Amino acid sequence: MAGRSIPVKWYAERSWDDWLRQLRFATAIEQRYQAFLALTQLGPADKVAPVTVELLTDPTAELQAAALRWWQSPDVDATGDHAVTVKAHAVKLLTAEDPDVQLEAAATLIHFQSGHAAAASTLLELAHRDDLEPLTIARLAKLIAPLTAHVDVTAPLLGRWLGDDHGEVREAAATALASLGAEATLQVTTLITALDDEEPVVREQAALALGRIGMTSLNIVEALTMALSDDDVEVANVARAALELLKK
Repeated sequence: MAGRSIPVKWYAERSWDDWLRQLRFATAIEQRYQAFLALTQLGPADKVAPVTVELLTDPTAELQAAALRWWQSPDVDATGDHAVTVKAHAVKLLTAEDPDVQLEAAATLIHFQSGHAAAASTLLELAHRDDLEPLTIARLAKLIAPLTAHVDVTAPLLGRWLGDDHGEVREAAATALASLGAEATLQVTTLITALDDEEPVVREQAALALGRIGMTSLNIVEALTMALSDDDVEVANVARAALELLKK
């Protein structure tokens, strides 16, 4: 017998008030998190915003982080009264005990006000920890790449993560290095090694990064030429485009 499928709009089976009660009074974290996700789907932003503010003082780190992530959506108004309150909470949460809360607080502040110094410092401090989950590191890679004023620190970190055991970390690191352009020059050897990664998307982003670095050194050209024979069509195509870019 076929298993029961999950409704596409599972959150619509219950009312806003029902989900809000579950968020506030359920004892299991999973139930509360599910309720918050349902509310974000059911309600307009101006109705969800005060709920997120409420969660920023909740003792559950997962809910604090989820509330902060919601504010990073491009569709959310970052200028209203609730946004001002969230910014104030986010500054305080930069020193939270949970690293994911710290990360999301920093990401929220950067989203609200580009170049927030305290947020950037928090991200760099987190990046040097050795107890982070792979998904947290992958998110960090994306967030530290735009910190161009600190590229002497971020590029080596991304290069180290490019050799991580977890594919999602290597993918994020390769993508971040590709966004650095010539700033990733010192990671050429690591990027060339990544052209043999088991994950096609890592190989693709490594080829893209090598093309954007802009160096026509023999080792780069040879590595990209070999990548033209990659079993993955997209990797081969990106390697071809990278070689063309180096000829300009």
